[in-house]
Amino acid sequence: MLGLAEITGEDRVDFAKQAIRRQPFSQRGERGGRDRAAAWRAAVGAAAQDRRGQLHHAHAEAFHRERRDRIADARAGNLALDRQNSLGAAKSVAHGPRWSPAPPLRARVMNVRPRRSCLYMPGANAKALEKAKSLAADVLLLDLEDSVAPEAKAEARAQVAAAVKARGYGKREVIVRVNALATPWGREDIAAACAAAPEGVLAPKVESAAQVKELDEALSAANLSKDAALWVMIETPRAIFNLAEIAAAARGTRLAAFVLGLNDLAKETRARPGPSRAAFQTALSLTVAAARAEGLTAIDGVYNDIADSAGFETECKQGLEFGFDGKTLIHPSQIEACNTVFAPAEEEVARARAIIAAFALSENAGKGVIKVDGRMTELLHLEEARRVVAVAEAIAAMR
Repeated sequence: MLGLAEITGEDRVDFAKQAIRRQPFSQRGERGGRDRAAAWRAAVGAAAQDRRGQLHHAHAEAFHRERRDRIADARAGNLALDRQNSLGAAKSVAHGPRWSPAPPLRARVMNVRPRRSCLYMPGANAKALEKAKSLAADVLLLDLEDSVAPEAKAEARAQVAAAVKARGYGKREVIVRVNALATPWGREDIAAACAAAPEGVLAPKVESAAQVKELDEALSAANLSKDAALWVMIETPRAIFNLAEIAAAARGTRLAAFVLGLNDLAKETRARPGPSRAAFQTALSLTVAAARAEGLTAIDGVYNDIADSAGFETECKQGLEFGFDGKTLIHPSQIEACNTVFAPAEEEVARARAIIAAFALSENAGKGVIKVDGRMTELLHLEEARRVVAVAEAIAAMR
């Protein structure tokens, strides 16, 4: 009977339907064999005829199926919106009218301060420190580390502390990069910097959460305000492997930003930098991902070829695509291009304002997803739209 089922294309055979009957045992014999053979041929013939009928209607069935699919597709957009809004309404009923998922400790804290351009200024160069007062950089990184020779460390420390205390940098964010705690200058740098009360301290060569906590304790011991930030350099292989752990340390410390140091990372890994930065794309992506997981700012590394303005702009755009908030700079000539690339474009701001306005309409109250200019737009887009508008407004306020 398996053969018959296979031939007819059915899962089972209805013997009554196929007019096959079992005969009494006493009548079985040669005649019974002939009858069974005839019944078998009849069943196979009927099945084949049925099969031809099925094939005959296959094209028509496909046509009608396609037509039904087109009708369904035409309704799919609105049905999807209704379904998602129904789910959102159900959550509101279950958790209250203002229910929303509880955010991680710092993951959803909106930081709207522009940090597009972060310019290193050598602490040993008094003229550079003065010139910084007229530059359009969002952030000034007053440096006591790499740009200062060992014999000039003490003088640079005093100059930077005096410059910070003078409060002459206007709306620019002032961060002091200190030497590592393990060096002969690290703790003295922290003491002097904290006494001057900058808006933050940048620490190099951070590789673990334990180091973040040690730095935070050192800042507290030097009486730095709890509102001041700790920025850390991500510039070693061990730091890349420990990114999640380092970022998580923000939950109980001042940690607020990652600054990628690709020159040191290239040295440590023996990677060869190139225009595509192919050797560093894993490090770039992981740095941004770890920062976003804990609500931290992510700043891209420097571009060394000052004369190559086109290459610099290209790398800024690449950093923006990776998700960085801004880029560290080594020369004032890089500021304008960097500010332009990392600022929200006019059309992006206009789109963001349209999303905010659409969700504010009374007919969209309580909805989790709507259409804006023909595009499906969810609450996550509303959140990003608010961030974009806030950043644009903050940039405008700095002018």
